[in-house]
Amino acid sequence: MGFFKEIADSLIKDNSLRELSVKQCEAIIDAMTLVAYADGEETFLERQELEHLLHELPWTLRDAGTVDAYRAASAERMEAVVGRGESEVRMAASDIGFRLETLEAKKQAYKMAIAVAYADWDADHQEHKALHLLAEALEIPQPFAGAMMRDVEASSLDVVSLEETTDQEVVPAPTAKSVRDVLSTNFLRGFFTDLFNDDELLHMEEGASYAFVDALTLALVADGYPELEELREFKSQLESLPFAVEDAEHVRSRVEIVIDTLSKLDAQGRFDYMQGVSDRIPSSSLKERALAMAIGITNADLDITDEESSILLQMANAFGVSSERMQQMIERVRARDTEDFLGA
Repeated sequence: MGFFKEIADSLIKDNSLRELSVKQCEAIIDAMTLVAYADGEETFLERQELEHLLHELPWTLRDAGTVDAYRAASAERMEAVVGRGESEVRMAASDIGFRLETLEAKKQAYKMAIAVAYADWDADHQEHKALHLLAEALEIPQPFAGAMMRDVEASSLDVVSLEETTDQEVVPAPTAKSVRDVLSTNFLRGFFTDLFNDDELLHMEEGASYAFVDALTLALVADGYPELEELREFKSQLESLPFAVEDAEHVRSRVEIVIDTLSKLDAQGRFDYMQGVSDRIPSSSLKERALAMAIGITNADLDITDEESSILLQMANAFGVSSERMQQMIERVRARDTEDFLGA
């Protein structure tokens, strides 16, 4: 057992999580799930963030099957808790705090809950309220809770600046601004950095803008399960799209719709869907640009799988890009990303 414990401990990135008990791990899972369901449903990006964070817990590395079962049961319980109103949410938060026991464990649980809340760019009013109640239950003073929220928010989104309240005792409600207004546009790496320095994308119509969202979503779920690096690159690419009017909520909803639609399509249906995406992108240069961004997502973890390669080639076919040109683009992305990784 000692040998396997050493292996598990070596995989945990945060040293402060190594000594968590099963009871504390359960409480952290409940905290993240409570926030995920605070607005009535768990979005795709919230679910992916939560599942990635589970792998930071020592319990997951030692008994993944039991953790998965607990996670499923927690989702049912917390969804029901939220449905019964604020008093039930407060009680659930208090129970979570009681089980966490130590201040360090409580801080870790709160940071991970914030990360889930901001997995899809912004926490709405209900999620802010749940975080507020959770901070109270965990005995984290609001000024500190607010600082932790801003820290996680900035590190997960690379935000340059966001509107902040002057009263640290009040958890600020999200602002209804566009993606371009709220989020920094300085996200893209390497040769992607010059993609938006001209006017062509700045004046895209709504249909073409959403076609870019569709193309990036196709890349995200190309092999079924996105890695954490792919999720982060996906979010960065979306946040860089120059939407002039549409707000973040519309973009999130679009991503959810595309993922749901793709899950119901067979191979021919997916190709037809790609063809429809291509038809809504008005020029060959923009189609190549969308394809380059899609390649960047699939290679964010420095590994383009066979499934991802197949989807990219299908996209190239639908977009009118030759297989030779597509391979050149893939090699360029791989070379640049590898150079960035080795130089990091």
